[in-house]
Amino acid sequence: MKNSFLFKRGKYFHLEYFDEIEGRIKRVSTKRATKSEAIKFLTKYNEKQKSKALLTPKSLYDFLTEYENFVKQNLSRKYSNNVKYTCKELRDFIENIPLKNLTSKMLEEFISIAYKRSKYSAKQNFNNLRSRFNKAISWGYIETNPFKKISIPKIPYNNPRFLNESEFRLILSNEPNELFKDIYLFAFHTGMRLSEIVSVSGIRFH
Repeated sequence: MKNSFLFKRGKYFHLEYFDEIEGRIKRVSTKRATKSEAIKFLTKYNEKQKSKALLTPKSLYDFLTEYENFVKQNLSRKYSNNVKYTCKELRDFIENIPLKNLTSKMLEEFISIAYKRSKYSAKQNFNNLRSRFNKAISWGYIETNPFKKISIPKIPYNNPRFLNESEFRLILSNEPNELFKDIYLFAFHTGMRLSEIVSVSGIRFH
């Protein structure tokens, strides 16, 4: 990094440097109180910046289009349609920025809004996008998956509803077929599935 130096402000040392890619001066807190620890931070930070420089430049929208085409050619039509829909939603929410500048905060806000609309679709979006950005890593576009720092949306668990006896009696009273009544009674008292009842009883339906 050009024109970089350490300086202390308050409790911690900070790093100031000129970002050649973005063409501006940046400052980063080392969160280190001693100069020796700050220098260690600087060494690791330099290595990380060099690693980033080796990444293939790619915009968010270009990557989404590339991934859509990849899925269309290699996976099912249903999955491809899901990916296409999620990509559209992401484009509508986030402007076309360099892929490496995409942050966990941006994606967390996207998932949060989706969660308010539908908890199930938010979880589906989360899984689709997490897989998508793993592919971006393998293609050499980003270093880490931004979804690594985001918690998976929780889906509320609905307890199964069971018939009580009065409801069951009402069903029986409205069933004219005696065979079906017997099957209902057997299933209600044993908890067996229809396929299991048919298997053990030898009943045949015509």
